[in-house]
Amino acid sequence: MFCLVLPLQVRLLIKTSISRLVPLTSKRQWYWSGKKRQWHRRGNQTGNGRHCEIVISAHRLANPQWTPLEEAAPEWMKLGFQLYSALEGLVTVYEVFPTASYALLRGNTDIRIDADFSACQPGPKDMLDAWVAAATVREYVAGRGSEVGGGDGLGTIILPRPLPEPVIYEVLKWPN
Repeated sequence: MFCLVLPLQVRLLIKTSISRLVPLTSKRQWYWSGKKRQWHRRGNQTGNGRHCEIVISAHRLANPQWTPLEEAAPEWMKLGFQLYSALEGLVTVYEVFPTASYALLRGNTDIRIDADFSACQPGPKDMLDAWVAAATVREYVAGRGSEVGGGDGLGTIILPRPLPEPVIYEVLKWPN
C-alpha cells in the first residue's frame, strides 16, 4: 500500500492535456544497434519496448522493463494504461522513469523534496520514486528537463535534466 496524498506543488502542475501512453498492440520491427549507432529492421526477430525506453537504455540511464504486448502486460501496467485512458483530456500526464531521474540528479544539490510522511505506509521505495517523479515533473515544467521518445507514437518519458553528453542523436529519431 502507498500514500495517495499529493503535495500541493504536484497538484499545481496538473494541466489540461495528456501525453500518450498505450500498450503495445504488436511487437516492434525496428531495433537500435548501439555498436553501429543506427536503427535496423529485423524481419526474423521482433520485440517489446517503446522508443522512449530505447533512448533511456541507449544513454545508459537505466535498464527499462520493456513495455510488453497488451495481453502480456502485468496487472500494474494494465492499471496504468486504464488510468492514462481515464485521464485523457482532463489533465496532463507525464511518464517518468525514476531510475533515469536518479541517474541524472546524482550529485545535484539544488533540488529539494519536501515530503510529508504522515499518510504513508511502510513498504517498498515506491513513495520515494513517486516523490522523485514529482520533482522530475517540476524540473521539466520549469524548463530544466527534457523529453525523449515519441517517434513510434507510444508515449514519451520526461527527464529532470537534458540527456548527458555524449548525446546519441541517431537514437532520438525513430525510423520511418
